Amino acid sequence: EIPFGRYFITLLIIFLIWLIVFSLAGLYNLKERHFSKEFSKIFLACSVGTMLIVLFIFFKGEYFSSRFIILAGWLMSFLFVSLGRILIHYIQLVYYRKGKGLEPILVLGTDKTAEEINQYIKTRPGLGYQSLGHLQTVDELINKWSDKANQISQIIQADPKLNRQDVLKLIEFCNEYQIIFKYTPDIFNSLATNVQTETIGGIPIIVIEKTALDGWGRIVKRLFDIIFSFIGLIVLSPVFLILGIFIKLDSSGSVFVKLERIRERGNK
Repeated sequence: EIPFGRYFITLLIIFLIWLIVFSLAGLYNLKERHFSKEFSKIFLACSVGTMLIVLFIFFKGEYFSSRFIILAGWLMSFLFVSLGRILIHYIQLVYYRKGKGLEPILVLGTDKTAEEINQYIKTRPGLGYQSLGHLQTVDELINKWSDKANQISQIIQADPKLNRQDVLKLIEFCNEYQIIFKYTPDIFNSLATNVQTETIGGIPIIVIEKTALDGWGRIVKRLFDIIFSFIGLIVLSPVFLILGIFIKLDSSGSVFVKLERIRERGNK
C-alpha cells in the first residue's frame, strides 16, 4: 500500500505533467470548434501521458505490477476526455445557434466565391461566426471600418486575383488593428502542400518541401517510432506470447513472417 501523502503527491505530479502534455497538444485552444479536429490530439495527448507514466513505472518498478491497469487507464482517460470535449462542443453549438459568442467576420472579394462564403456563414451560425457583411474592395473596407475596426475579429480575402498593392494594404490594415487575416488560395496555392517559409538576407522565401518528414520531422518521427514500439512490445508481450502459442498449435512453420520492403530510393 502507498501512504496517502505519497499517493497525493504522485497524483499531483501526474496531473501537472498531463496538463503540460495537453497544452502542448493544443487541446486548450479556445477557438477550436469541431471535435473531429480534436480527436487525434486527444489520442496523442493521452498516449503520450500514459507513455510517460509507463516510463516512470519502468524505471521505478514499485507502484503497479499489472500492465492491464496502465492499458485501462489509457483507455478510460481517452474515453472520458473525448466525452467531456463532446459535451463542451455541444453546449458551445447550442450557444452559437442562439447567436451568442459568435466571432465577427468580414468577407472581401468581387467574385462569386466571396458571396458564397458570406452566405454560408450567414446560414450556419453553428460555425461560430457572425457575418459583418461582404465588401468589394479594400478601399471600401478602410473607409467603412477604420473607426470601428475593433469590432472585427477576422477578415477573409476571397478574391485570389486581388492586386498586390491591395493585398498589402489589407494585410497592413489587419496588422494595425490586430485582426486575423485569412484568404482563399488560387490554383497553385491549393495544390501546394508541406509549405514552409525561410528568410535569406531578411527576404521571406516560400519553400515547398518534398515531404513533411525532412529535417527535424524525420528525427522526431524516428524517436516516436522507437519509443512507442518499445513500450508497445512491453505492454503487449503477453498477447504476442499467447498468439504465438496459438499459431504453433494451429499450423507448422515459423511464428514470424519475413517480408521484403522497399526503402527510400528503391532500396530493399
